[in-house]
Amino acid sequence: SMAGSGLLAMKEGQIEGIGNNDITPIIEAADVEGFEINSTNITPMIRDVFAQGNLEITDLEAPFSISRGSLQFRNISLSGAVSGGRSAPVGSVEIDLISGEQSTEIRLFPDPGKQSVSGGNPDVRLSWSGLVGAPKLAVDSAAMEGYLSIRSFENEQRRVEILQASILEKQRFRYELLKSRSRDQWLFAK
Repeated sequence: SMAGSGLLAMKEGQIEGIGNNDITPIIEAADVEGFEINSTNITPMIRDVFAQGNLEITDLEAPFSISRGSLQFRNISLSGAVSGGRSAPVGSVEIDLISGEQSTEIRLFPDPGKQSVSGGNPDVRLSWSGLVGAPKLAVDSAAMEGYLSIRSFENEQRRVEILQASILEKQRFRYELLKSRSRDQWLFAK
């Protein structure tokens, strides 16, 4: 029976298959009129933005344990990752040393900057499972969809408020014009 624990240390490395945390392309696509916010549309964009490229690591220490033939890394904080996120990416890995099956999860916390909304965060969860040499990627887009939906609702609400203000201004202008004409007619009628 294999058992034990240790610490994995990495200085100036990279994790392949995880992109930077720039959500600008997703926000721009969601801003197109008629774009429908759903997993069918959002998941491929998340794959393009976050599941490609390399995540640069400047310093990483990850404790691990081995028990019952399984290697486990839990709650790995990638605080040494060079990213533009609200907080450092977090991950976990479990590898069955006998079968070669693995499951990996990385949670990314992109910073929307000026595009932030209250009540929604554009978090991303990427999961890989299967054999170590050929894992299959799964994307959880629920948090991103929630963020984009709230953002879309707020933008639509802002657009309606501007439209209402414009209509009220036009109504006020018409009232003033009618009032002025009425006064002019009364003065010229004398």
